[in-house]
Amino acid sequence: PLFDLFNNNMPLVTRKLGSSGVDVSAVCLGTMTFGVQVDEPLAHQILDEFIRRGGNFIDTAEMYPAPSSDPRAKVGSTEEIVGRWNAKNKDKRSKVYIATKVSGFNPNSNTAGNRKLTLGTGGERLPDGAPKPTLAQLD
Repeated sequence: PLFDLFNNNMPLVTRKLGSSGVDVSAVCLGTMTFGVQVDEPLAHQILDEFIRRGGNFIDTAEMYPAPSSDPRAKVGSTEEIVGRWNAKNKDKRSKVYIATKVSGFNPNSNTAGNRKLTLGTGGERLPDGAPKPTLAQLD
C-alpha cells in the first residue's frame, strides 16, 4: 500500500515526478480545506505529521480554500497557511515540494488573475488589506 493510516511506522512510497528526476511521495497532501474546515493550528499539525511519515509533496492553489461558497473562505488563505508553516519550519522546507496552481480571470473573484500585483516582491496587500505572502514564505 502507498500509505497505511493505522501503521505509524510505515513510510510513504516515493515516485519520480515526470522526467524531472525528483523523488516525491506517491501520496500528495491536498490542502484545499486549510482555512475553512481545517484551522491553521490543525493544518500545521497535519503538515508536520505528513512530513514525519515521509511525505514530501504538497498540493495547494491560489484559489483555495474550498468550498469558496463558504462565508469563511478567503481566497489565498490556504497558501498563506502553508507559507507560514514554511516560515516556521525552515529546516523542513528544503525537503518538500509544493505544487500550486494559478487560476484564470474571474470577475467575481479576488484571485491573482484579477489583482495587479507582482508576485513575490513583498509589501503587497490583498483586497481585504491583509499582507500578501511572499515567495520566500511559499517557496
